Amino acid sequence: MHDVFISYTRQDSGVALRLANALQPYHLSTCLDVETLVAGEEFSVQVAREIAEARAVVLVLSRHAQRSHWVKQELVSALEGDKLVVPLLLDDEATHNWIWPLVSDRQAIKVDKTTDFDELALQLRRAITRVEMKSSERSAAKSFSDIEIGEIIGPVAFGGTAGMRGNVHNTGCFPTINDITWGDLTQHQRLKILLTNLEAALQKMPSDRLEDAQRISEMTDVLVSESSRKSPNTSFLNLGAEGLIEAADAVKDIAPDVRNTATEIATLLGQNH
Repeated sequence: MHDVFISYTRQDSGVALRLANALQPYHLSTCLDVETLVAGEEFSVQVAREIAEARAVVLVLSRHAQRSHWVKQELVSALEGDKLVVPLLLDDEATHNWIWPLVSDRQAIKVDKTTDFDELALQLRRAITRVEMKSSERSAAKSFSDIEIGEIIGPVAFGGTAGMRGNVHNTGCFPTINDITWGDLTQHQRLKILLTNLEAALQKMPSDRLEDAQRISEMTDVLVSESSRKSPNTSFLNLGAEGLIEAADAVKDIAPDVRNTATEIATLLGQNH
């Protein structure tokens, strides 16, 4: 099983390979059909299986894709499987085909000679994490019926200790929920709230510590992405959690909220796998 299936024509293989290489540091494996063909098995069957098992499908569109039977077939398989599809537009003719109307409602990314593929890989990893978190929240058993914690937008505070054990309440923008405790929430609901709090805390970091803020944000993204996999790598999670705690400790004096929340996230993800 691969995390990302990249659909492309041979003429655009350079972009596909650059993206595949850029995704490796983020612990996302890629399927390039030239690497997965198995002798004795029908190619279309293999491709369909890879798409079905992938966490996301990247669709590389260009003037060359207009004439590609395989790109069309791979897109249909992805849409039928309700996959996260991310279109990459390589030139002005990338949308001049029958494929584009099927994905025009998706967030497409333009790629040219100035594109930073490391940043592109980061965007893709974050998109996968967001989609899988929403999917997990929908499928998780609900502890209560009249409120959806995963849909709360904005910082959420918790009464009690710094370890966030106590009743859930808000910071003034949302109705108070005094009868819901931290223990009532599922792991995904806790993680959603912690990530919201961390984002708010990072935005308050001093301007001279933006590098630390970026490092903590990226380490958190990697950790969340790995934990969202069907079979997360426990060793990788533990190492990632330790690294995040270390990075958070470095800013404990200037940003205690960042340190406390990041530590909560690391502990939550590290201890549950």
